[in-house]
Amino acid sequence: MAQLRPDKDKYRKAWNKSWEDDLLDRYPPGQKPPNMFSTMSPQSIHFLKAAESLPSVQLEKDVRTKEICLLQRDLAQAAVTGLSNDNLEERWRSLSQQRREELVLEGLYVTACVPNGMENWRLWCPEMTVAGLSGTNDRDFIHLLKMLLPIDQLKETLGPPLLLSNPTFEELIMTNDPVLRRTVDRFRLNRSYFITMAVWSIFNAFYGNRERIQVGKPLYRDNSKANKDVLRQARELYKTEGELFKFSEIQNDYLRRKEAVTHESLCCHCNRKEADVSAEREHFQVCSRCKVVGRVVRYCSVECQKKDWKHGFPRPHKAICGKDVIDEEKPNGSIPETKDTELESGIPPPDPSFKRSPDLLHQISFITKPIPHDYVYMQPRPFDDIGIDIPDIEAKVFFTFMRRRAMISGDPIAVLSMYAYLKIFAPPSISEDQLKEQLRKEYGVDIKLLGEDYWGKEIYPPSEEEQRIVKERWIRPARKNDES
Repeated sequence: MAQLRPDKDKYRKAWNKSWEDDLLDRYPPGQKPPNMFSTMSPQSIHFLKAAESLPSVQLEKDVRTKEICLLQRDLAQAAVTGLSNDNLEERWRSLSQQRREELVLEGLYVTACVPNGMENWRLWCPEMTVAGLSGTNDRDFIHLLKMLLPIDQLKETLGPPLLLSNPTFEELIMTNDPVLRRTVDRFRLNRSYFITMAVWSIFNAFYGNRERIQVGKPLYRDNSKANKDVLRQARELYKTEGELFKFSEIQNDYLRRKEAVTHESLCCHCNRKEADVSAEREHFQVCSRCKVVGRVVRYCSVECQKKDWKHGFPRPHKAICGKDVIDEEKPNGSIPETKDTELESGIPPPDPSFKRSPDLLHQISFITKPIPHDYVYMQPRPFDDIGIDIPDIEAKVFFTFMRRRAMISGDPIAVLSMYAYLKIFAPPSISEDQLKEQLRKEYGVDIKLLGEDYWGKEIYPPSEEEQRIVKERWIRPARKNDES
């Protein structure tokens, strides 16, 4: 049963303190927390494992996976712009401690108000404290924001969710049971979902925004056989342990929260709201085969239904359509493989030892546009960014080679070579010091500190593979654009 806490709408600080007291008890500093499964009764373990096999539980994890991936994609796009173009980190650090704490508390409150039970997932997040998030440490707001950025580039397509680990949390949920491991995977997903939403809400609070979070209607109806089985097993469990009154309290709490939630009909493929559909269609279409097994899968159009059938995320709908049991060979939360070669995206994967900065991710987002510039000098708002193009084809080829190498490893010689060309072709409004500073932010290479020996170092010639990629991905399209 969830602990009775002060009303977060009326007594926000007291509500937060009750949560932080619970986190302190569960994760005592300097100590290993007791493993949660070792403290559970055999009946509770049995119920947990039985519930894990229910389609409603498995598919709920699919829904959560998609939700967190959408959220992390949107957060990354906004964060990269804020960190690179708006001096977000410097502006956040310049706030008083009190103001940072106010913004963090606002973010935690907004996150707890998400109407899908998200507040309870804070239980898996020992780092979700006001002092920790507002301070200066490896788990403060800015650090978590950077941890939630992609390692390669910003993308519109969805990929696997970023799961933020914590050794103390891992001690709590450690298990060798294969069924309970699926339960643990759900806990990890919910934990990262809460952290992502909290970081997003703090980010919005900093900019004076508060986003209305939409929650889709559940895939299973309350009167479905799956839900009735869950309630029956839960009731028997609490009755066996002599705590039937707790079951009644939990059920009443669930009904109160359900009444307070406004669920919306969302398309299972594009997440479009039914209220946004044109007047030509009054209601979303529902998958008839899934309806037979008590599952309600909604689509805004035939096109979305067809796309979801083959390319649904995190699994195609054809894998679950009309099935009471989910195919164990396609584990829940699996992400379909996507072909994302360098020839398609134009961006090489980074070396494991090289972490791409927010500024470099922002630069990459510019040069991967349909008609890209060779380089973009980014100016703070409200000024427009400035594209830099290298007209000479031989110079363009060499610059592209060096840009590719710099993106892979932050190679100082490659960055220095890029600078040598940029200072020639950049407009007079951009000074050499401004170019050096932006390259430093992107690649971590301070050209001002490089010794004279770097300027004379020999540049090793491009390999055949480098030549092929640069020629096919960048030079041929550039020539076509020039001709058109």
